[in-house]
Amino acid sequence: MSEVFPVPPELRILLESRPEETWGPDSPLAGPSRCNVYNLLPPGSEGPGAFENPDTGALYSVELDPNTGRAVSSCGGNAGWQLNCQPAWMPPRGTENTAQLYQVAVGLRGSLGFSDWTWDVYTSQGASETQTKYIGFLSINTYQRILSAPNYGQGYSEVGPASKYLTCTSGLSPFNRDLVVTDDCIEAITANAIDRNTMTQSIYEVSAQGHVANLPGGEVRAAVGAFGLLGRL
Repeated sequence: MSEVFPVPPELRILLESRPEETWGPDSPLAGPSRCNVYNLLPPGSEGPGAFENPDTGALYSVELDPNTGRAVSSCGGNAGWQLNCQPAWMPPRGTENTAQLYQVAVGLRGSLGFSDWTWDVYTSQGASETQTKYIGFLSINTYQRILSAPNYGQGYSEVGPASKYLTCTSGLSPFNRDLVVTDDCIEAITANAIDRNTMTQSIYEVSAQGHVANLPGGEVRAAVGAFGLLGRL
């Protein structure tokens, strides 16, 4: 790596070699330089950028740097590298859930003033809101920007989205086991994500019932009503 990205000697071997099993005698890419990045092509592929391995007959292409047009190297100090870990200095991942709920029901009944007819009116109003706050999650975009800065972001500062001023005093070097990450670095990369779910419901019901007529077989009664339901998520 360049001087602004110092790599401890014990880790440099990770950037200067590739696993032998990837390039064993049975590999279709056995023979070409191990420092290039290759993509295997299906049989019959032709055209610019397609090469044939004379040792195995496999067709492949070489990944090129879009800026320089040169083959991407996976060896040496200028090679790329990957970081695959959960930072130990971040708060434990989790969620904080809160919920609010209310339900109100009101009903009235009375007489219609003729025969024995009566009426009923009923309504119910309710709403619920659930909020989920994510704790210990980071913004991968901001993390990559700080990590890619000189000295792995030590002394980093920028005006971020929504005019948020980001700073990182300690930097985020993944190669310094004794690094104490400062609070401003953690705040800069923390993703303050919150999910909110809201539901409202309104129920309306009106009905009337009573005597209609007398028949030889008995009394005829009737009931009529209407019902409505409104909801929103």
